[in-house]
Amino acid sequence: MRERLKKIIFFSNLIFSILLSLAWIGSFCFTKIVFFSFLALGLPLLFIINIIFLLFWFFYTKSKENILISLIPITFCLFILNRFSKIRENDQTQGDITIMSYNIKEFTPYQNIYQKEDLYLFDKKYNALLEEENPDILCLQEFSERGNELKLLYPYHILNSKLQHKANRPLIIFSKYPIINYYAIKIKGKYTNNLFADIVIKKDTIRVVNLHMESLTLRKKELKDSTNSIFTRYQKVYNRLAHSFKLHQNQIDAIMKEIKKSPYPVILCGDFNNTPFSYEYSKAITTLHDTYQHKGNGIIDTYHHIPIPIRIDYIFTSPSIKTNSYEVIDKKISDHYPVKVSFTLP
Repeated sequence: MRERLKKIIFFSNLIFSILLSLAWIGSFCFTKIVFFSFLALGLPLLFIINIIFLLFWFFYTKSKENILISLIPITFCLFILNRFSKIRENDQTQGDITIMSYNIKEFTPYQNIYQKEDLYLFDKKYNALLEEENPDILCLQEFSERGNELKLLYPYHILNSKLQHKANRPLIIFSKYPIINYYAIKIKGKYTNNLFADIVIKKDTIRVVNLHMESLTLRKKELKDSTNSIFTRYQKVYNRLAHSFKLHQNQIDAIMKEIKKSPYPVILCGDFNNTPFSYEYSKAITTLHDTYQHKGNGIIDTYHHIPIPIRIDYIFTSPSIKTNSYEVIDKKISDHYPVKVSFTLP
């Protein structure tokens, strides 16, 4: 019985080791095969499972060769694990300019349970937070007209609904510095938007890109829908995720192609709706720097609507822009946390 149990554990370990290896391929290599995108989404969990297997073989068996089953893919994953968790000394300094990216969920409470009279109170909370942080450049996703008070704080702003007819979940860029040019490019997706703005800061010009990528549209109700079989429920979720992953890949390809044409240093920020192990992230860091990698610390959570820490909101910069500080502001108003970065221009 004991030997049979060991065989079951061995083959289970082998399966999870292969899955972790494939997840690493999906996050590190530029493959557009949707199956790899699913695995990359679960890479941290697969990593932990393989750690458990490794500890089992090390402490509970005499023969240690089975340790290699998990040790090899774990070793490869260590090279990209710093996308998820980073430990460093506090070396943050104040830069010349601050920028904040925030999905404000149309200025509504993240619980989605509220009375009409409560909206005024939440407007006050949002505005108080943004006034307190007071970034020089503010990029908001899922903007609403109820945030118009912010226009009193910023002399310059551009809303992408002026560029895209009937824009879903609008984007806006507020700036204390002049916006001399702005535009958006056409990309497929029902709930995706982009906004490019050229901003003059003293004698320098930078291009700020505000991006909201297609939502993965996971719905708990569908998973609990007893009118359909379990297979049907999960098939629907799989199809929706597969569709979103394909859209994401095309969206980031189009955005990065446009960014490479920029005559100015670029700051790309927004809600990517995917993790640092995704194709989208890997594509972005081929050209830009992840500000978290330079000044972030610890395991970062930017979306608190699920019980595990997950980073789906990012600020990337051109290599010539120096990141001085990185902060995720721990205020639960939207379902996202705001990300704030200070930087120095070249």
